[in-house]
Amino acid sequence: MNLTIRSSVATIALLFVSFVTPHVMAQANSTVPIVVVDLSKVFEKHPAFTKRMETIKAQVKAAEAELQARGKNIEARAKQLQAYTPSSPEYMKLEAETASMQAQIQADMAIKRKDFLAQEAQAYYQAYQQIKQEIKVFAESNRIGLVLRFSSEEIDPNNRQSVLQGVNQPILYNQGGLDITNYIVDRLIRVTGQSATAQAPRTGASPRR
Repeated sequence: MNLTIRSSVATIALLFVSFVTPHVMAQANSTVPIVVVDLSKVFEKHPAFTKRMETIKAQVKAAEAELQARGKNIEARAKQLQAYTPSSPEYMKLEAETASMQAQIQADMAIKRKDFLAQEAQAYYQAYQQIKQEIKVFAESNRIGLVLRFSSEEIDPNNRQSVLQGVNQPILYNQGGLDITNYIVDRLIRVTGQSATAQAPRTGASPRR
């Protein structure tokens, strides 16, 4: 009885191993090509994105200059108040006008800030979509199964933010040939009609442009 049970168990075990082992081995042998990209560096070198950000920065600088000029005008009017008696009609009128101008500057600052933040968000979004598209084209052309984001920036031990970003990075090591950052930058530059050369990573197949 016991011998029969043991034989049956042994037979089931052998059948299970014979079924599972090829399946597991097949999964182990089926490698999915993986590459990495430094998204921050791609943004920094994205021609259309950097140009748009420069435009926004110029607009911010111009707005700041305008608001500063209006602020100086308010300061000048505030000094004029010293020439009047606080209870006089002239004083009260100038004080009310100055307060109204100050409130208007605050409101204009809030509106402009909101507008600039919205422009910045759109710039990032549109650039990100374009970057994703170029990565998709590269991956599909070269049969890449997975593209991971990483940072190639060295950790600054004296900078807390840099250290935290470094230790929280999901990728701890990658071979140099797996980094497609420069290749993606090259594609983005060529889309704008400029010229650039970047060496594509070694993924086991000849990269297609």
